[in-house]
Amino acid sequence: MLHGVTSRYLRSILLVLLLLAVLAPITRAVEQACGDINGDGTTNDLGDLIYYVNYLFLGGPMPVCAYMSDCNGDGTTDMSDLIYLVNYLMLGGPAPVCPEIVSAAASGYCISGGKSGLAGDKRVSASQSECVAEMGDDSTEYMYADIVGDDLYVYHFNAFYNCCMMYAVTVSFEAIPGGYHVTVQEADTTSNPCYCMCYFDLEAVVPLAEITEPTVYVVELVHADGYTVGIDTVAIGGEESMYVDVVGNDLYIHHRNAYMNCCPAFYTTFEFDGDVIRAYEADSLDACDCYCLYNLRSILYDVYPGTWTVELYGVWPGGVLVGVETVVVPPPR
Repeated sequence: MLHGVTSRYLRSILLVLLLLAVLAPITRAVEQACGDINGDGTTNDLGDLIYYVNYLFLGGPMPVCAYMSDCNGDGTTDMSDLIYLVNYLMLGGPAPVCPEIVSAAASGYCISGGKSGLAGDKRVSASQSECVAEMGDDSTEYMYADIVGDDLYVYHFNAFYNCCMMYAVTVSFEAIPGGYHVTVQEADTTSNPCYCMCYFDLEAVVPLAEITEPTVYVVELVHADGYTVGIDTVAIGGEESMYVDVVGNDLYIHHRNAYMNCCPAFYTTFEFDGDVIRAYEADSLDACDCYCLYNLRSILYDVYPGTWTVELYGVWPGGVLVGVETVVVPPPR
């Protein structure tokens, strides 16, 4: 049972709804769907208000589009939105002002197109962190590899070396079915070692020349003492896929191995249908005479809290569904 101020507001709103039920209902169509609580395409002074009261106080279904129920644009859905909607529909108050969703243009980089898969003209580079806190034992040592643009990045964490080390690597490629086995051999090139040992985070960058087809790299990292730190497998090409990361109230939509024109100017448009978000990738530049594999990322800012189903549609072939993922955007803390 409701008490106090909440109860008085609710009784007032229910009285208004009762009067509306007796009088001929008035429907106000609006250009936007803000305030369209029941999803019928209009802001209806009876249907939307009844739907909202049922949801907020009687355990009824949530608004068809939760984002469009934030009538006062404060980032939450509560009784203040219901009062705002009553004031607009019945008392000539200001129109609903649901917050605007802003998107970022898609970004990405070509990860293939006309290449040999072996190291190019650029030199292999190696860098090291400052000495990090000792981890206690060597079991915390690990590595992984990643491909960024045309470079292979090899990371070595909690590497145990002399405190005055100068990190360097040499790289060799061996052809294997479907790709290459890459051996990254570490070395400490200092001529003045210190009388202490230390843990480091290390990074090696191996340039890759262009490749002609999807290629797998099996990366083996070898410590200067001769033992294998770890083996990681990374690939250029392969299956096209998508996934979504939720960062606060923003959605990061990733498109892996997108087959696109080599002269792109990517952007993404978004369409909302209830609790479904449809993301459409597009390219505003004229096509070149080549195609490329890309890893793309689009960002959708300030998404209203709730459960959303995200559908991603690629550029080529145009309008084809890449993937679907359901995500939860948490309420603000």
